[in-house]
Amino acid sequence: MRATAAHAPRHYARRSGGGDAGWDRNADAIVKALQAGDYKQTVAMIDARKQAGRPEPAGLLVVHGWALYHSGDWEGAKKAFAEAATKGHAQEADDGLATIRHAELPKPMP
Repeated sequence: MRATAAHAPRHYARRSGGGDAGWDRNADAIVKALQAGDYKQTVAMIDARKQAGRPEPAGLLVVHGWALYHSGDWEGAKKAFAEAATKGHAQEADDGLATIRHAELPKPMP
């Protein structure tokens, strides 16, 4: 069972003013795709950015984590959140990991 977008924090990533080197318009577009609920497009945009050799701001790791989570790739989301935690986004990463842990709990039978 997956959580809805309402379970995700309202702020998915810090802007360049928050200390994320490499934040640009492409990163803004990726966040907008996530906020629109287009999770597969969000993942595709991040993958394309990586393949193009563009720098990946740490905040995009958080965005990637939420996109993977909502796409059903919880293991990928855990990895993205864990990496984000090592790059200055510990609180956001902890929020994501806690959401996954909660979603993985066995659901009571009716």
